[in-house]
Amino acid sequence: MKTKQSLSVVGVCFFLMVGLSWEVGAFSEEDLEKLKATNECVGCDLSDAQLWDEDLTASDLTDAILEYSDLTDANLNKADLSGANLKRAILFRTNLSEANLTGANLTGADLTKANLTGTNLTGANLTDILLDEKAIATNESLKEWKKVRETKRLAEEVKRLEESERALEERKKEIASNPGFRDLKPGLTLDEIKEMNVCGYGGLSTSFKTCYDLDNIKFRGEFTSEILEVLRIDLGPRSAGGFVQAISELGEDDPLLNMRGALGSKYEMDYDWSERDRQLFNAGEKGELYTVYANGQVALVITRVEKEYSSDVRSYVEYRDKETGNWFLEKNRPKKATSSDF
Repeated sequence: MKTKQSLSVVGVCFFLMVGLSWEVGAFSEEDLEKLKATNECVGCDLSDAQLWDEDLTASDLTDAILEYSDLTDANLNKADLSGANLKRAILFRTNLSEANLTGANLTGADLTKANLTGTNLTGANLTDILLDEKAIATNESLKEWKKVRETKRLAEEVKRLEESERALEERKKEIASNPGFRDLKPGLTLDEIKEMNVCGYGGLSTSFKTCYDLDNIKFRGEFTSEILEVLRIDLGPRSAGGFVQAISELGEDDPLLNMRGALGSKYEMDYDWSERDRQLFNAGEKGELYTVYANGQVALVITRVEKEYSSDVRSYVEYRDKETGNWFLEKNRPKKATSSDF
């Protein structure tokens, strides 16, 4: 019983599919016979009809539907196709000399190698048509159409180049406004950094390496879609044992104190680590100490690097683009309880 029901369902589905395929894009056999018998078929439906090599000289196909029809090598000399729908029709090597295509829809039609000598294309829709130089050379209207289209294309190309140049200039200004080490700044692409030739073969990478031939610091980049988002500079080990002294205890020649002074003279500080932060860091309860400048685009970072049997404290300077800097600023902004909370 179940097998019979299944076969019935399959049969119905097959019938529906065949019916639908016949409906979609099918032409009228009656209209086709009428055209062949009388050379006239005003407003008839010949969509998807196979009319290759047909002699339709001086035929009247006013307002006919010839969408997706194949008229390869057909002779339509002096035919009236005014108002006809020839969307996506194949008119390859078709003879359309002296034919009337006034107001016809030729969207996406293939007119390669067609003969269009004296063809009236007034008001015809030529959107996305396929034409070769041979077809264009046969028709004065198409020659003018080609000139107009080429002028429009060149104008659009000029506009596109101007917009591209403006975008490039804006990008250069944005990169120039970003903080960084000399001319190595967030916003530069990987290829642009390679062209600068300041970080040796391959340019800046995601591993620390030497740049500018400096042997006392190392450089590393974080990239998104090959654009530098974060430039990280390793200033080297701060101290052994994993402890950080209070700022007041640092000597005048201390590298950390000097770096704080150098960054503070160039950028406005957003926030700094506190004495309590330092205590938590030394106790191993805090991973990093941040001194943040320039709306998060510059940071002096003290972090602990764990080794097999010990840990070292290292310091880094980090540079970010504006967007990443804003994110970093809010993510690491101190959130502390105050006396009024108790």
